[in-house]
Amino acid sequence: KSAQRGLKLFIGKGQCINCHFGPNLSDGEFHNIGLASPEGSEPTDQARPDGIRKLRLNPFNGRGKFSDASTWDDNQHLLYMFYNEHTYGAYKTPSLRNVSRTAPYTHDGRFADLQQMMEFYSKLPGEPLVGHREETLLPLNFSQQEITDLISFLTSLEGQRVPAVLRSGQ
Repeated sequence: KSAQRGLKLFIGKGQCINCHFGPNLSDGEFHNIGLASPEGSEPTDQARPDGIRKLRLNPFNGRGKFSDASTWDDNQHLLYMFYNEHTYGAYKTPSLRNVSRTAPYTHDGRFADLQQMMEFYSKLPGEPLVGHREETLLPLNFSQQEITDLISFLTSLEGQRVPAVLRSGQ
C-alpha cells in the first residue's frame, strides 16, 4: 500500500514523472536541480558545458582520428550539442531502476540515502552552485509519511540481481 501511495505521489503532487518516465524512468535530458554549494567549497564543475567541451576534444568521439565514420553526416549529434545559460549546472537525469541500490545520490554523492534525497526535493534549500534551478522544480513540502511512501515506491523499482558470473566479466 505504501508503494502504491508513493506511485500516486510520484505521478501527482511530486511531478517526478516530468523527468523520470519511460522504461528507464529517465527523460535522458539534462537538468539543474539546484544544489547549493557545500560549506566552504567553490564551484569547479560547470556540468553539461564542461562535458560537451570534453566530448568535442576527445579523440575517441565520432569525428576523432580513431573513428571509421568521421563525417559530419555520420556524427550530426555532435553538431547539435549546445550549451547556454540554461545548461550550466545541468546533469543527465539518472534512471530510477534499482535506485535504492545506488547510493550515494547526485553527481557529487552528497546524499547518503533516499531519505536525504527526498528531503532535498521536499524543501529545495539554497541556491544552485552554478546556473539556475530547473523552473519546474518547486518545494513540495512532503510530510514524513509521503517521503516514506515515495521511498517505498522507489524501492519497488528493483529488479533481479545480475548473476555473479556476469558481474565479474568472466
